[in-house]
Amino acid sequence: KFIDVWERMTSSNFDRTKPIFLFNDGPVTVAAKQGGIPFLEDIDLPTQAVIERLNPMLESSPTFVLTEDITSHTEKSQLDITLSNQFQIFASIHEEQSQQLLKLNPATRSRFTEIYVPIYSEKIFKILSNQNLTNME
Repeated sequence: KFIDVWERMTSSNFDRTKPIFLFNDGPVTVAAKQGGIPFLEDIDLPTQAVIERLNPMLESSPTFVLTEDITSHTEKSQLDITLSNQFQIFASIHEEQSQQLLKLNPATRSRFTEIYVPIYSEKIFKILSNQNLTNME
């Protein structure tokens, strides 16, 4: 298969104006385009460089730029996505230790409303589960 692909790509008939591969939109990009609400679980785990890409989306005048969009025909070869007013981001940190919050850049952290939810004890978890199961019947 590799030889077949190589021969097609190196032939004089090969159209080099079309991209060889395309990126598929991820969940954040899809939500940005459609005005959805992505939920980013354990937002403290990715590297800060990854999280920094979200900061423009969390501004009062949010923006989202895909610099990796090779199909874009603009001068900068990037796709500027206009975010709808309904677009929001929810995120979580599942660690109880306060050190986990310190992993987030203060600029990123200041763009979120923090709600602390203590870990359920086994007793409380059973009570909540039983109440929900009873309500379903």
